[in-house]
Amino acid sequence: MEKIEAYGVGAKHLATTGVYLGTDNPSIEGTGRMLLEKQINFNVVNTLEDWSVFETIVITSTGIADKDIPKLKEFIKDGGKVLAMGKGIIKNGEPVFDIGASYLGPARYDVDYTLVGEALSEDLVVSPFLNYRPAVQIKPEPGTEVLATIREPYFSRTIAHYCSHKNTPYRLEDAGHPAVIKHGNVVYVAHDLDRQYHEEGARVHRDLFYNALSQLRTRPLVEADMPSSGRMNLLHQPESHRYVVHLLYATPIQRGAVSVIEDLVPLPDTRVRVNFDKKILRAYQVPSGKPVKLEQTGDYLEMLIPEFTCHTAIVLEY
Repeated sequence: MEKIEAYGVGAKHLATTGVYLGTDNPSIEGTGRMLLEKQINFNVVNTLEDWSVFETIVITSTGIADKDIPKLKEFIKDGGKVLAMGKGIIKNGEPVFDIGASYLGPARYDVDYTLVGEALSEDLVVSPFLNYRPAVQIKPEPGTEVLATIREPYFSRTIAHYCSHKNTPYRLEDAGHPAVIKHGNVVYVAHDLDRQYHEEGARVHRDLFYNALSQLRTRPLVEADMPSSGRMNLLHQPESHRYVVHLLYATPIQRGAVSVIEDLVPLPDTRVRVNFDKKILRAYQVPSGKPVKLEQTGDYLEMLIPEFTCHTAIVLEY
């Protein structure tokens, strides 16, 4: 820590993705985990005055405070992009901003299933997958793109209606209300994926969230190909004319109420991509000082970070 202290003091956290936190801890934690496990660095926007620095803002499924709705509408009007989830943005029977659909009502069944279209299909199954918490019903307006549909179950599983499976199988036709839509710079997910991921931990929900966000998030400053236990962050030290990309990898084990890091497993070659508006003159690792080779690939500078254990940081000077 002492060796790398100088690369953190006075630094600013940089991100083009913002998150508006609602009032529900499970949805907040679920959103945070999905972003962190996909190595998406982000800032919380609730207390920030200037949202123009963000390309995309994610709204958790518990919605947005009334006082911030005009600010969000202005952000969208100025070209900002928004991903919203669940019923949190539904107030008084209608969405609090234009999502390209009208609200029809709550779900009719205890569960439902998502069937993704081609745009959201990367790393996901092509058959319907289960949602433990069903979607609200929405009706897309003309011109709104449907990215994923819903298959409803034949009935809700109760004492009166029972099948041998834990969840009732899905119907063979799409429901009249979709799972994911896109309207201009807005993607709306009708499920509260964040709370589901916090409670159930199903990878398909995290990957659906990531694919939906990727419809909007087109200019990340940094990307790192790391396992889900990896963590990545980006700092900027303008006075020192440098960016610092931190990479961290450890595999915690849950023991009772505590997550314990006991085994630090070396992480082999890690590919990192950066895209800054400054011309990078030199790149090296700290604390070792070893130089890092940069390769230009389109708009991005790519680098391959050799095996490290627990933590390394890449300094990019301009």
